[in-house]
Amino acid sequence: MTPEKLKSVLVAYRELLGRGDRLEDANYYLRMNPGRTNVIRHISWMCEEAQTFLERFGCNCGQDHGPDPRKVEKAMRWLGFVQGCLWCLSLKSLNDLRDDSMPDGEKFKSITQVDAEKAEEERRHKAVEAAVLAIRTGKVNK
Repeated sequence: MTPEKLKSVLVAYRELLGRGDRLEDANYYLRMNPGRTNVIRHISWMCEEAQTFLERFGCNCGQDHGPDPRKVEKAMRWLGFVQGCLWCLSLKSLNDLRDDSMPDGEKFKSITQVDAEKAEEERRHKAVEAAVLAIRTGKVNK
């Protein structure tokens, strides 16, 4: 997932969840069941905070190096947590979450579909190889 796509998903989730904030109650982080409202507030805050991880940084050389890869990885981990919460809270289906993470314009393919496409590609490749060999050896069927 590109940083741009990651940011767009985080923005969409933040809009879905509404305004959130970091919970200042230290005991909140110790609770096994913090409650639906607190989870929504917290993951909304996480969506906003994770966007800051994707900001571009520069060094003294004056070039734009894009976002820090370590921070992009952190944003990806946070996105995974947020998506898990969205599913557990019944706010998004697994299919919706999967589709949210797909590159724009791409459709999901099952393993079976991917395997079938690979097999068809291999079959075509072998047919082309056989045709080329037949032409080279003069054994072309007329």
